[in-house]
Amino acid sequence: MKRSETQSGVAPVAALVVLLLACQNALAAAPKAQDVKLMKTSDGVEFGVWGGTPDKPSPTLILLSGLITDSFTKANFLRAGEILGPKGYLCVSIDLPCHGALAKKGYSNLVGWGKRGAEGDDFVAEFNARMKKVIDHLVEQKMTAPDKIVATGTSRGGFLALRYAAFDKRVKATVAYAPVADLRKLKEFEVAKDVTSVDAMNLDAHVPELIGKPVLIFIGDRDDRVDTDSVIAFARKLSAAAQKADVPSQVELHVLSEPRGHSLPAGVEQFAADWIVKVLDGKSASPAAKK
Repeated sequence: MKRSETQSGVAPVAALVVLLLACQNALAAAPKAQDVKLMKTSDGVEFGVWGGTPDKPSPTLILLSGLITDSFTKANFLRAGEILGPKGYLCVSIDLPCHGALAKKGYSNLVGWGKRGAEGDDFVAEFNARMKKVIDHLVEQKMTAPDKIVATGTSRGGFLALRYAAFDKRVKATVAYAPVADLRKLKEFEVAKDVTSVDAMNLDAHVPELIGKPVLIFIGDRDDRVDTDSVIAFARKLSAAAQKADVPSQVELHVLSEPRGHSLPAGVEQFAADWIVKVLDGKSASPAAKK
């Protein structure tokens, strides 16, 4: 397992300027809601795409955050898609369980996740089934190259990106930004603290399906929302499992200095984009790297 722990050596004012410029550029590049094309599979699963309608099977980024449109229009969810979308990558997203049209009274967002978990309801299985129908549709329509699919997501979306990668063997790599690793670390799952079936949904339970797959994880060093330590522990278990199976460990963990807590510093977008292109094509998405 590759692991980096980065501490900032930049003067506070200079660091702020760099961060503001990075955010300004990201917001300028993020598509507007009208740029997102909403579609449905033949059996009615709604999804959104950004990057036009490809005329040939294209590398595809699954973007997971909460709502379809948020995944594309908010820079802290779009992430590497901001760089790779204009380069011919098809970006696709669906609503997460208990979000958007899938929310019900009393069962919305993470509160809904917690209640469903307390009831023994495996909402992740439902999500995986919907996501698979979308990918099947995109492959059948020759929009997605089945050997160039990358699942990405932020926070709860990062959790589901890793769970989907464990479920669908076509996913070649995963990028998780400040992901949930253990649902019990979320305050919304206090209602499910004694429900053993929640353990089967956590990332640890799906390490075997992820062994040997390229996985890139970013986590802040003070993330008390998803719990930094549980994310590190998951990455270590994945690395140890690969070693036991005698296969190369392709999990890369970056523990970054981030005093804001559940957030990530500027720069992870370009790093993730370069990593994705390298995994899929052995090249780099960075213009400087091509010289």
